[in-house]
Amino acid sequence: MSSFASEIQSWHEFFALTGAASATLIGLLFVAVSLRADIRSQAEDSYFRTVVNHNILSYITVLLFSLYFVIPDLTPTSIASPVIITAAVVFLTTVRNGMRLRTAREMEWESFWWGFLVPALCQLAAIVVGIALARNHPGAMGWFVAVIAFLITVPTINAWRLLLESHEES
Repeated sequence: MSSFASEIQSWHEFFALTGAASATLIGLLFVAVSLRADIRSQAEDSYFRTVVNHNILSYITVLLFSLYFVIPDLTPTSIASPVIITAAVVFLTTVRNGMRLRTAREMEWESFWWGFLVPALCQLAAIVVGIALARNHPGAMGWFVAVIAFLITVPTINAWRLLLESHEES
């Protein structure tokens, strides 16, 4: 096993745990949405539906990153490519959703910041880590801790806010 692969292998438990956590949170979000038929029946560009879709996307991103890093015998290219591609696609989706919501609804700055700008910054950080990994710098993995932490915490807070907002509207 190369030194790069052994360095990445030392993160195996971290990514196994974050993958399990994100899969669990995806399941809980599905249950919550299934209990709220009004979200499913709303227009595709509604605030609630867009935020729920974005939350699921954040959890799926963590799950994908976690799956990539538990693959055995990784090389710089074999890990960097999927990380960069995933982060770039999710970044573009996040920016598109954030801009659409910001213009369609008067959104509080705090909700916009935590709901869309922080996740977009996380994706940019993931791209930077992917580039560092492609250049054989496994020490950049420390940055992934913050990326994963924000990509799990922010949608969880958003889901809680949605739950509170939906009860206030009822």
